[in-house]
Amino acid sequence: MRPEKPQSAHGVWVILFTLLLAVPPVRACEPASFFLFRDEARVRLDSLSAAPDQENATDRLVLMHNLAFHKDKEQRERAEKFLDKQFPKKTRSALIRAYTGSLRMIKVSHRTTGSKVLRTINPLTKSPHAEAKEGYRMISEVVESDSSNTLLRLLRVTAAAESAEHLHELFDSAKIDLEWLAPRTGPSDSVYLFLIHLNWAKYHYKLFKREKASHDREGAKWHVTEALEYSCTPVYRQWAMEWWERIFRATETE
Repeated sequence: MRPEKPQSAHGVWVILFTLLLAVPPVRACEPASFFLFRDEARVRLDSLSAAPDQENATDRLVLMHNLAFHKDKEQRERAEKFLDKQFPKKTRSALIRAYTGSLRMIKVSHRTTGSKVLRTINPLTKSPHAEAKEGYRMISEVVESDSSNTLLRLLRVTAAAESAEHLHELFDSAKIDLEWLAPRTGPSDSVYLFLIHLNWAKYHYKLFKREKASHDREGAKWHVTEALEYSCTPVYRQWAMEWWERIFRATETE
């Protein structure tokens, strides 16, 4: 009898990925506007925009920001205009200033490669790195003024984990915030735990891509699997699955 051919590493993760897709989430949650993304953010934004008032202005700005975070340039432009109209610079709260800094970082990520090159070589404009650093500094200034605020810490670590491969100094900053957040999150707080584990997964994955250290490979795998465990909305699950596939594909082929 001919022996069966052993599964390749690639084949194993494909099987695991298929099995994970078939497993429904074990939790359900109703995140606040600060933690809604993609379709779930769009639904909430449409609902609030149907009856706009000053009371829900902050939520609307945050939802536009969260849609922009996932590559929606139209919502980013809308958020920038809304920010200028509804939140004059002199009266902006710490929270609004932090989201202003995050929007600046998102704007850099939305530029085309050609535009980034031109801005880098043009002495009359700020380079993309300088712009991103300025946005991150705005977030950090707010965090430093209210260092025990978990929402602000989560906003900053998300910005750091998203940009660390371009601004390497943000790896250390991300680690500091993630280590600060971990013991301050209860086992029943699925939303925070999902976002913390997802950011840890991004952190380790990007370090692995840069340094090829085995502990970062294993850290990325473990944290993205934990993020899946806490993915308590359909969007969270889709988001975690995308990162799970990316991490396992990359780490098994390098």
